[in-house]
Amino acid sequence: MKSEKEIKVKINGETKTFTEGPPVHDWKAGSDEVAASEEPQKETTNEHKIYYFPQKNVKRKNPRLHRSTVKQPSGFRIWKLVGPMLTAVLIGVLLGVIILQMIKQDKNEPTSALVDVTNTSKEANEGATEVLTPSTLPGFNLHVVQGGYFSQQDSATTQLASFKDKNIPSEVLTINNEYFIWTGLASTKESADKLETSYKELGVDVFDKSISIPAKDISLSEGDGQTVGKVATVFPEMVKTYSSFQSTGKAEVTGLKDQIASISGAATANENVKKLQAAVSEAYQSLETYVSGEGNESDVQQKMLTVLKEYLLVN
Repeated sequence: MKSEKEIKVKINGETKTFTEGPPVHDWKAGSDEVAASEEPQKETTNEHKIYYFPQKNVKRKNPRLHRSTVKQPSGFRIWKLVGPMLTAVLIGVLLGVIILQMIKQDKNEPTSALVDVTNTSKEANEGATEVLTPSTLPGFNLHVVQGGYFSQQDSATTQLASFKDKNIPSEVLTINNEYFIWTGLASTKESADKLETSYKELGVDVFDKSISIPAKDISLSEGDGQTVGKVATVFPEMVKTYSSFQSTGKAEVTGLKDQIASISGAATANENVKKLQAAVSEAYQSLETYVSGEGNESDVQQKMLTVLKEYLLVN
C-alpha cells in the first residue's frame, strides 16, 4: 500500500496537516479522518512543505488628504467677493470726512489781530472766480457842449490836444463806434449855453446840443452790476447839481454823499469798474468844493467828463 502524502498549512500562526489519500466511503473511515485532524500536530520536518497565505493589506485612507464635500452657502461666497470692496469704500469715505473736517477747521480759525479785515476781504473777492450776470444799464439825457465829431479815433485824439493846450475841459467819448469831443456837460439848455459862450470867448468853435445816453447791456458780476447801475442813477444828479449852482449860485450835495460812498466802497476786481469808482469819487469831491464857493468850474467839468468816459467803457 502506497504511503500517503501529508501537506502542512500554517494559517494565522497555527499549523494544520492535510493527508492526500483515497476518498472515504464509510463512517468509520470518516471518523478516523476527523479524529486524525484533531490529534496534536507533529513538528514540521524538512520533508514537509509549508504554505503561507499572507494577509491582505488593507489600504487606509489618509485623513489629512480627505477633502470636504460640504458646499458653502451662496450668500457666504458673495460676501467673500463684496466684503473687501465695501470695506475699502467705507475706509475711503471715513478718510474723506476727516480731511473735510480738517479743511473746515482751518477756514474757521480766527485771523491775527494785526490783519486788516477790510483789505483781507477785498483781496479775497479779487482772487475769487467771478460769475458774470447779464444786466441792462438805464439810459439818461444830458446837454453837452461839443467840440468835434470824428469817424477815426486818431483824428479825434489830435483835435483833443488843441483843446487841452487851451486848458479847456475835454474828453473823447466813444458811442456806437463814433468819436465825439465834448467840452462840457449840463442838465439844462441854459446851463449849456453859458458854457458854450465862455468857450467861444477863448476862440474855440463849439456848440451845445441835447443828447441821450442809450441804455446798454453789460455782463458783470452781481456786485459790479449793482455798482455801475448806481452810477447811472447818481451821475445825472451830479450834473443837475452843477447846473443848479451855475444858474442860481445855490445847490445841495449832501444828499449824494451816501450814494457816492456806497459806489466808492464797493469791492471789485474789474479794472474798468475800479476806474469808474475813482472817477466818481473825484468828481464828487470837486463838485462839493465848487458849490461851497471855493472850487473851480473847469475842474468840475473835467471830472464829470471823465466819469462819463469811464462809464461808457464799462461793458
